[in-house]
Amino acid sequence: MNAATIRRLQNQRYAHIQRLGRLIQVIEGSLFERTINGKQRFYLSCMEEGKQRQHYVSQRHCPAVRKGVEQYNELVAIVRRISLINLQLVGKEGDYP
Repeated sequence: MNAATIRRLQNQRYAHIQRLGRLIQVIEGSLFERTINGKQRFYLSCMEEGKQRQHYVSQRHCPAVRKGVEQYNELVAIVRRISLINLQLVGKEGDYP
């Protein structure tokens, strides 16, 4: 791997790390809708202490929770990209900074 490729990968990694700083509403889980007695209800399903839990979410908080779940998914995708970049840099004759 030449120096230009290493620099490009390092720049990509740095750009991904910069994006992480904007993810401040992260919520792990899935937001879903359920109709109970003809009324629309929203719940957040998530893992807590190894167990599946569901939390009621008021309709007025749904946009914020939805954004938090989207940010969590983005966070996971960014971490995967950073990991792939690091894997490319590892083992390239000590070029892994």
